[in-house]
Amino acid sequence: IRNRSGKPIRFIGPVQMEDFKDYVIEGFAFSATVNCRHGHLYLRDVAAPKVVAQVHGPVMPALTARGCLFRDVTTATGLMRLEYCTVLRKAICEWLEASDCIFLGTIQKDHPTQPPPQDGCVRFSRVPGLALGTISVVRCTDDKPVFFADDFGDFGCAALHPATPDSIRLGAEDRGEMGCYHDRHYVARTEAIVRKLKGYLPVGLEAVLIPDDHMTCPPPHKA
Repeated sequence: IRNRSGKPIRFIGPVQMEDFKDYVIEGFAFSATVNCRHGHLYLRDVAAPKVVAQVHGPVMPALTARGCLFRDVTTATGLMRLEYCTVLRKAICEWLEASDCIFLGTIQKDHPTQPPPQDGCVRFSRVPGLALGTISVVRCTDDKPVFFADDFGDFGCAALHPATPDSIRLGAEDRGEMGCYHDRHYVARTEAIVRKLKGYLPVGLEAVLIPDDHMTCPPPHKA
């Protein structure tokens, strides 16, 4: 299921995927829970308040996602594999593999009294407290990101503010930004503008880009 329109398309209401088959969804936003019961779920450039994938086991990922924004994401008894994703609240899984991601909230097993997932690898990511039990943690940080907005559904949600530490803004493996907007190169574009301006400024002056909060507001409706 792929959005080829080049325009944002949002699904309203919960999405239930009940068939015993794999699902590939690309380029959509959702307003309610996406629940995949029996198949493996593959997401790319998707935004959803909650995603649940219910396939069990560590061999094949119940959920594979790239460039996605989640408020909550769950593979309670399965493997979660994320790349360039941002999770605003909870990530619940039995096994975790993640690269170049931002986890703003907790990473835990299905029952909150259990320890964090015990197997997997998290690399080049923002992890709260860097406490992931025996999971391999490579080149990660617990610095806190600064978003233009952190409430799911708001304009600018999860977009990195210039006040975000460079450990996150430039912390991905390729020196790009961590999180769901990595492939859009927002930070790289900002850095390119600053470098360009420096070439034209007199000695002693410094170029600084100051974001305008009004740009995060929806445009006015015409009468």
